[in-house]
Formats: sequence, structure tokens, C-alpha cells
Amino acid sequence: MKENYLFQKSCGRGSLPALLYFLVLAFSNALLCPESAYSQTARGAGMYRSDSLVINTGADYLSPTRFSNKITTVSTHFFFWKKRFKKISVHIKGGITCTYAWGYSRQWYKVADSVWQAFDYETSAFGAGPVLQIEHVVITTGRFSLLAEASAGCILYNTRFPYGGDVYNFMLRTGPSLRYRINASYSVTAGYRWMHVSNGQGIGNHNPYYEAQGLNIGIAITR
Repeated sequence: MKENYLFQKSCGRGSLPALLYFLVLAFSNALLCPESAYSQTARGAGMYRSDSLVINTGADYLSPTRFSNKITTVSTHFFFWKKRFKKISVHIKGGITCTYAWGYSRQWYKVADSVWQAFDYETSAFGAGPVLQIEHVVITTGRFSLLAEASAGCILYNTRFPYGGDVYNFMLRTGPSLRYRINASYSVTAGYRWMHVSNGQGIGNHNPYYEAQGLNIGIAITR
């Protein structure tokens, strides 16, 4: 147990709205501009026509947001399946996420009317599970593409995580990325990621959700 003190409850804002923003951006852009710059480039330059996924992997390093449990997360993602909707420049990818997280999980206990006492418990866990990611090409210029991405996965952990929670959590991630296509087969990406993790069991000590943000990098090999 790290510390305890009196707390007057407040909630962090902008979590689900942030996720919805990128989903709306991706699909509205796709529907309004079905003949995207990416599609035009693909037709004009034969090097971009093929899109069969061979290897697509990425990694995140995410630090806790201001109003969250103080948990740092590193994750690696492997995508084995990909479906491309060419007319709307949307890719859907399926795979697996492996993650390790560590830090402190805060629990609240009511000690008097409108007064809560907070305890921080050290917590850490390994986890893995399936993930589905949506990727929309917003704009392409030359070898560079701006992407709007969002993913959802279910992670099973080796222990109850965060402290007081359960052995599973749902992981939501979203953010923009910049992709550089090296040639017809290789491309690399780098971008910002915001993440929300919770077990979906409502609000309380049994669902110690947390949020984090940071850097994502990735590499893809196609043929």
C-alpha cells in the first residue's frame, strides 16, 4: 500500500468521446470521399496494387493519463488477417495483442458522508487476447499516408488486474498514424495512441479502469 488521503470524487473526461471521434472521422471521410487519394495512387502506380497481408506487427509504450490509475503499459500487436474495402479506403485487421502493465491501482472507501479515503495498491500483470482494428486512409501524398485507426480487444491476464478487478479486461485504442511506404512490399508507421482498459462490470472498486496515452510504431510486409 503506497499512500492514503481524503478525496473529493471527480471523473476524467474525453475518453469515449475521443474513441468516437476517430471512428466518425474514419467512416464519414470514407463515405464522403470513396475515391480517395490512396485508391487513385494505387491505380496510377502498379507498385501499390497488391494488398495481401504477410506480416503486420506493432508496439505501444503508453503512460497513464492525468485522471487515471497510475499504470504504464507496453504492448505488442500481431495481425494475421486483413480485409480491404478499396472503394472507401478502409482496412479491417484481426490478430492478437500481448501486453504487460505495471503501476498503482486506486481503491476508494467511504468513511463519512461525502468523504472518501483512497488507497493505492501496487499492481502488475501479463495478458494476451484477440484484437480487431479498423484503419482508414485519410489522405495520401507521395509515399506518405495519414491514417485514422481504432481497435478493440479482450485481454486475459495471469492475475486479477488492476488490483481489485478481474482476470480479463476490454482494451480500446485509437489515434492517428503516419505511414511511409518504402516500396511495394514494405511500409512503416508511427503515431499517437490513447487507450482505455476496463472489465465492463460497471463503476466501482470491482472495475478499476485505467487510461493511458503514448507512442505506437509498426511495420507491414505485403505481397
